[in-house]
Amino acid sequence: MGVFFNCFFNCYAEVAAKKADAVIPPRCNAQLWEDGHVRNSAVILTKHIGCSEWKKCVNYHQRSLAETAMYRYKQLMGDKLVSRGFNQQHTEAMIKVKVLNRMAGLGMPEYQVNS
Repeated sequence: MGVFFNCFFNCYAEVAAKKADAVIPPRCNAQLWEDGHVRNSAVILTKHIGCSEWKKCVNYHQRSLAETAMYRYKQLMGDKLVSRGFNQQHTEAMIKVKVLNRMAGLGMPEYQVNS
């Protein structure tokens, strides 16, 4: 097995250890891995229904929303924490998230119910 394969294989193991579902799209020329591997179902489905339909079935676009939120956070707040201690880092991150949420809330339109 190559280095790339080991790294990718470990990725699936890490996701499984966290009791989450791996939503990693396989390449268009992907081959099946060992029997019973989680990735095989994604490979089979993409070959039968297509990549875009597979993404709809597994809500792949939710990942895109999360990545966009992290991009926004890092662009506005920076990608490093200033604090050194874990508790202070947690507090710093929470303050930055609250500021980001407040900024997003200010840009949201206000709806009025017409009676």
